[in-house]
Amino acid sequence: MQVSFNLLLSSFLLASCGGEKAPPESAPNAPSSEAAKDQGPPPTIVPEVPQNMDPVLAMYSIVDALFERPEHGATSVVVQNCLIGIGREYSSRAPSDAEKLVAKLLQDLAGGAKFEDILRDNSNASPPGIYTVVTSGQSDMKTQTFLRGDMPKAFGDAAWRLKVGEVGITAYDPNSQVAHGTGTSPLGMHIIKRLK
Repeated sequence: MQVSFNLLLSSFLLASCGGEKAPPESAPNAPSSEAAKDQGPPPTIVPEVPQNMDPVLAMYSIVDALFERPEHGATSVVVQNCLIGIGREYSSRAPSDAEKLVAKLLQDLAGGAKFEDILRDNSNASPPGIYTVVTSGQSDMKTQTFLRGDMPKAFGDAAWRLKVGEVGITAYDPNSQVAHGTGTSPLGMHIIKRLK
């Protein structure tokens, strides 16, 4: 049985705890950042991987669904990045092994695993992997602030489609360029959580 993109996108938008939709970012009654800190981090929004669909195919359907969304208008985002590196200096991992691992990690997140644990145990990038990405200005390694154009294109494209608390993934393409890719990353697959 084939699952529609609308169902996958709906599943993507549901919170793993309680199935409630995430509030719009501009909701007038949304808690202040101080109140949000008191309540802990927002629930991680993860895709529900259908039982009757190959997890890798479901993962790519979720990638497609994310990239069908329009970008939001924020001038900066704060994200946490779990890089599942492929080749290069990151890992000798084959692309098919990375796909299987990311599909499994998405299932783990859907089952209640904490993003921070997934990142700590699996990322080829240094923890905590928290970056501020901006649309203008300059990159500054010291503060982990990066100009969107200095990141892999897929990274910025995903970050600008996620709402706070949501998790998205990017595909891998060894031929894409860091700043001029086609919605993919040359570094591997990124599991990205938007924090702010």
